[in-house]
Amino acid sequence: MKIGFVSLGCPKNLVDSERMLGKLAQDGYTLVPMRLYWRRGHVKVELGLAKGKKSHDKRADIKAKTADREAKVAMGRARKERG
Repeated sequence: MKIGFVSLGCPKNLVDSERMLGKLAQDGYTLVPMRLYWRRGHVKVELGLAKGKKSHDKRADIKAKTADREAKVAMGRARKERG
C-alpha cells in the first residue's frame, strides 16, 4: 500500500514524512487513520500507530472464538430440545 502526501508547506516536510513512514514500515508498524476533520476545504487526519499481532496471539484469539462459537451452538441445541 502506498500512502501519498500533499504538503501545504515546505517541500522538506514532505521528504521528512516519507522518511518517517519508511522507518515505520521497516519496524513493522502501521499508521491507522483514527479521525477525519474537514477544515476550510482541507482534510485533517488524526493518526494512530499500530503494530500487528504475533502469531501466538492470533492462535489464542482463534481458539477463544472457536470455543465461544461451540458454546453458542450447544446452547442453541439445548433450547431447541426443551421446547
